[in-house]
Amino acid sequence: MNDETLGDRLRFARDSAGLNQLQLAEKSGVSQATISALEKRRSVRSVYTSQLAKALGVSYEWLASGVGSAYTPPPLSEPVVLGEEPVDFEWLMQKATPRTQTELRRIIKAAVEGRLTESDVVAIAAIVDRITEREPTQS
Repeated sequence: MNDETLGDRLRFARDSAGLNQLQLAEKSGVSQATISALEKRRSVRSVYTSQLAKALGVSYEWLASGVGSAYTPPPLSEPVVLGEEPVDFEWLMQKATPRTQTELRRIIKAAVEGRLTESDVVAIAAIVDRITEREPTQS
């Protein structure tokens, strides 16, 4: 991902959330024309950054400046635990592909709403396994 500008980060976050510009406009209250202009790099900052970050589920600081992590996990109704350890959704989102991020967002939403299923837990375990297999081992 090229995240040098607000527009680059906005487009990445919107694509990762599986939204088109019109859907993001409806969700954020920011016009589709403004979103389009921001993504085309016509502006380096925006008064709408906070609204867009909230609608996309990303951190304001990351969207505005590219600093920090894009993903800020919502508070869960109860921690999701695999084995002995709680799941670090922020780490998973940083390591996941955009397609896997979309699946993780669905699972996180279910967890926040207190309707996590056994198949969601199995899916999380599979995602953790895939990501840790890709990670280089430290000696």
